[in-house]
Amino acid sequence: MAPEYTIGLSANYEIELENGGALIPHIQVSYSDDYYAFDINTPETRVDAHSIVDARVAWIVNENVQVDFFVKNLTDEEVLTRAVIHSQIKDGQPMNSVQANWNDPRTWGISLKYTF
Repeated sequence: MAPEYTIGLSANYEIELENGGALIPHIQVSYSDDYYAFDINTPETRVDAHSIVDARVAWIVNENVQVDFFVKNLTDEEVLTRAVIHSQIKDGQPMNSVQANWNDPRTWGISLKYTF
């Protein structure tokens, strides 16, 4: 349930504005090697290696107000995060099912921070 390795990189750059505020673009990339999403390594729960990209632009209006525009999972990568395999016998017949959880799809939004 853990990849052999993961790598994360991020970068941001502050651009000062004439009015005393600033813009800060930020990008973050995380890469994960393949792994299994269940306690036992079964082919149905194998997760291929993948990358997730998040981006954000912070606009610092003044010392009290900051507005962030963000996109999480920019490339809309679908990743199996956890699987549970249920096996049972009912009326003499095997009944199996897989419960799967997936990561969030591309999500975007705006946040406002006010300091007082």
